This record gives sequence, structure tokens and C-alpha cells, in this order.
Amino acid sequence: MPGMAAGSGRSLSRTMLLFFLAALGVAAATGLLAVLGVVASARGFQLAGTAGVIAGGCLLTFVHAVVIDRGRLAWWMRAATAAAWLGAAAWLVLIWSDSAFGLEASERIARTAGAFTLAGLAGALVGLALLSRSGGPWVVTVRMVAFVLTVVWTAFGELAFVFPGFVGDVVIEAIGRDLFARIVMVSLIVGATSLLAQPVLLRLGHMASRDAGGALRGRRTRILLACPRCGGGCEIDANTAAECPVCRLDLRVEFEEPRCACGYLLYALEAESCPECGAPVPASKRWGGAPVRP
Repeated sequence: MPGMAAGSGRSLSRTMLLFFLAALGVAAATGLLAVLGVVASARGFQLAGTAGVIAGGCLLTFVHAVVIDRGRLAWWMRAATAAAWLGAAAWLVLIWSDSAFGLEASERIARTAGAFTLAGLAGALVGLALLSRSGGPWVVTVRMVAFVLTVVWTAFGELAFVFPGFVGDVVIEAIGRDLFARIVMVSLIVGATSLLAQPVLLRLGHMASRDAGGALRGRRTRILLACPRCGGGCEIDANTAAECPVCRLDLRVEFEEPRCACGYLLYALEAESCPECGAPVPASKRWGGAPVRP
């Protein structure tokens, strides 16, 4: 059920945010104690590393829960959360192994941890890229660029973790290390810009929709009414200051179409949930007939 999924997402996101802050504080405190010599350096850094890994897992889970809260990609986000915590478990094994494993075994554990962590991170990035269900052409373009870059480099990274020799000796050498480094930098810049620009574009889109002609607020519609004081007939423009021509009573009539809590205009909406945030929309606020043309 979308409503139940959203509710569980909100509860999980709050819990994970609190755990993230707590783990981040523990990581910073133990790291400082190790640097200052209050606790043994090795043990202190192990504790700091553990808290840092847990903080990273909580942060990724928080992002996944926010996406679920918006009614998006619930099963994918749960799978990404599981991958993130499997990766965290593998990192903790390495942190606390005290060189119990050989070099080859440690390398395999590290590659396994990296592969699972990358999957969890990719889930968060994909969720953020596809978080919104609406937007203009620029917003859609930005979302698709971020999504494609995330998928392509996640696939490449997973291939590198599973077959490191193939990627290093075949793919990179075939492309050329200098060209490969340039491709990586361009992808990072474009991907980061796309993710950071998306909320701004969405906000601008919402502001434009509030000023668009599709909303009744701000539109000067000629209406007829009876003056509430003298009963005389009045013909005034909506959303503007006017007065009764008989008794000079100040009049003003405004229209405001229903909106979702996220600001999405619900005019002509026939679905049972908001297409922007996925929140359920009561029948009283949904459009029940064909749009009326002026």
C-alpha cells in the first residue's frame, strides 16, 4: 500500500537521521581521543572507523527512506539499503580483523565490501535523480543525465570490483589512462551538477506553476453577485479591489484552487495521489469533471 509505505518511510528516515548524527558524533569523538592519545591509537581508530561506517550506512538508509516516503521505487530502495548494510558489515570485518586474514583474503573482502557499498550508494543517487514525478523539459533532462551517469558508472564500478584485472589491463589500457581520467572527471562534474541543479529547477518550476494562467488565483474573471450589505447587483473582477456601485461597500473576491501540501496544483487531477510527492489526495480536492474552457 502506498500510504503504508510512505508512513514507514517517514518513520525510518527520522530514525536513521538520528542514528547518523549519533554515529557521526561517536566517530568524531573517538578519532579525537585517539589523536590526543587519550585512548590507544589502534583501538581508537577502530572505534572511529566503526562509527564512521555505521554513520555512512545510516545516511544511505536515510536517503532511501526519503525516496520511499515520496512514494517512489520502494523495492529498489529496500534492496539498496540491504546492499549498503552488507557492505558495512564487510568493512567492519576488515576493521576488526587485526590482520587475521591473509592479503588475498583481505583484498577479496574489501572488493566485496566496495561492491555492496557502491550498490547502496547508486540506489541513493538513482532515488534522488528520480525523486520527482513531474517537471519541465529542463528538469527531466537533468534527471535523466544524472540517472544515466549513475547507472553507467555503477556498472563499470561493479565490473572493476569483480574483475579488477580486466578493467585495469584491458578497458583502461584500451582507452588510454589520460583519456579515461578525463572521462571520469567530466562525468563527475556533469553528474554532480545535475544532482545539485535538480532541486533548484524543481523549485523554479513550482514558482512558475503558481504564476501560470492555469491557476485561478491572479486571473481577472468577471463575476456577478449581490452586495452583502444592500443587496444591489454588482459586476466585478475577481482578485481585484472593487466596490458596490450602490452603497460603496469595498468588495474583493478571490479564488484559490486546491493544492497538495508539496505545492502541486491539483487542477484537473483525476488520480488518487499527488503526482509530485505521491501523497493521497482526498476526493473533495480532486477534479470531478471535464475542464471548463474560458
